[in-house]
Amino acid sequence: MTGHTGYTIRQAAYDLRKFRGKELIAKPGRTRRYHLTPQNAGTIAALLTLREHVIAPILAGVRSPRMGRKPITWTNVDRGYEKIRIDMQTSSATWASTPPHRQHLVDRSFVSA
Repeated sequence: MTGHTGYTIRQAAYDLRKFRGKELIAKPGRTRRYHLTPQNAGTIAALLTLREHVIAPILAGVRSPRMGRKPITWTNVDRGYEKIRIDMQTSSATWASTPPHRQHLVDRSFVSA
């Protein structure tokens, strides 16, 4: 991982311990090497892809925005996250304003749809 200043030796050791704990990699004997099966390599790649392309964008869209000026340049992704955030706020506000005796009716119609 030379050239990657954001990834330290401690982080690498932590990641290796986690992978060993989940039995995704194996350390034979007292060596400094690790073995990885092709199936486990696919599992690790899928988990990383899921985290970076699904979970991170969802969390970025849900978090409350920082106070201050909006960015000068908005990308399509920024616009999409803003729309998701606003939609989630308005839908949660609508749900909270529904009287309690009507909430189960709304819930049933949602489940049956």
